[in-house]
Amino acid sequence: MALNLEAFESWRFPLLRQRYTDKDTMLYAVSIGFGQDPLSPLELPFVFEEDLKAVPTFAAILCHPGVWTSDPAFGVTRQKVVHGEQRIFVHQPLAPEAELFAHASVYGVEDKGEKGAIIHAARTMFDQTTREPVVSVLHSSFARADGGFGRNLGRAAEPNQPCPATAPDFEIDIVTRPEQALIYRLNIDRNPLHASPAYAARAGFDRPILHGLCTYGLAARALLLTIAKGDPNLIRADAPPSDHGASEFLQSRLSCRAHEPLVARHHERTGTYRLHGQCVLTIRRQHDDRHARLACGRHDGSYHLMGFG
Repeated sequence: MALNLEAFESWRFPLLRQRYTDKDTMLYAVSIGFGQDPLSPLELPFVFEEDLKAVPTFAAILCHPGVWTSDPAFGVTRQKVVHGEQRIFVHQPLAPEAELFAHASVYGVEDKGEKGAIIHAARTMFDQTTREPVVSVLHSSFARADGGFGRNLGRAAEPNQPCPATAPDFEIDIVTRPEQALIYRLNIDRNPLHASPAYAARAGFDRPILHGLCTYGLAARALLLTIAKGDPNLIRADAPPSDHGASEFLQSRLSCRAHEPLVARHHERTGTYRLHGQCVLTIRRQHDDRHARLACGRHDGSYHLMGFG
């Protein structure tokens, strides 16, 4: 069915609040694979409370507005909704534990005709004590059965850059474990699409699929273990690079677009490219060498994750 744009135009989010602890920070890191090498000095700081660091993509699940599009007034076919795009703009590093509040809004709705519709929701989180912005998030959902309403609302995310044809500067193998989606859903997203075979079948998949935000986290993990050398402070939105090293490529934002579902049962090979002021990341499945999920890069010296077909 077609979406009800009037319902989106009139929607107002309540003030969102969340207090998270070091346990939440460590659970998120474990859910995207940190700690698979418990002896690694790059991985342990994200999963051990001594000198704990927060993964920047942890912000994607903080002050989450929940399944707000399940309100029947919007006309969204819930079983046909998948995660489409995710972007975060890091204003200051996430603390291992903190209390945040967030203002959220409907950023835009795009009609893609027979393909469906894209629903964009934005929110900016602030530290409860200092009142300063910490991170901004743009979350985009793809409603596969709900296009054809004839017009767009608000704004759309900017288009993606093409995938590079050159060999990567760095490569790292990422294991997606069979139970990865079951662990990741303990963070916040209890969508049965990621746990129930029967529900996944009704949605058109042969088995439960991995969360798009989990794959987003896998990509961030690959970058933290390669170019960033374990330093999440290199990923910022408001400070210029201080040198011509890794920080030149790890500035501004992280964004991604998912082009096909990922099943948590494969080894993934992640390649990171540095060319012409860009940082570009791809994830490909080793069993068939298909470019599958994410890429990143901009020509203006900033950094983000995004997708390609």
